[in-house]
Amino acid sequence: MENTERNRRFWVGVASREHVQLGLSGGFAQFSHGKPGPAKRPRRGDGILYYQHKARWAAPFRFGFFEIPEADFQLIADAMEAHA
Repeated sequence: MENTERNRRFWVGVASREHVQLGLSGGFAQFSHGKPGPAKRPRRGDGILYYQHKARWAAPFRFGFFEIPEADFQLIADAMEAHA
């Protein structure tokens, strides 16, 4: 199912740089150590930012994948100089 602008969702995934690069080169996204559940939640057209954690802080990051509001997504993407 493809998203329209109205139902587009925004996510933060926790993954290593290596896993992000593998996903980009293979055309897929992965998070939470490759667990299949989180990877089924985003749809084509959703926004995904990745975070590589070095220490376990902030409860949402421990789960490896969570949704955020679009405004927060844009703020983070702009700070990272990423294209959403």
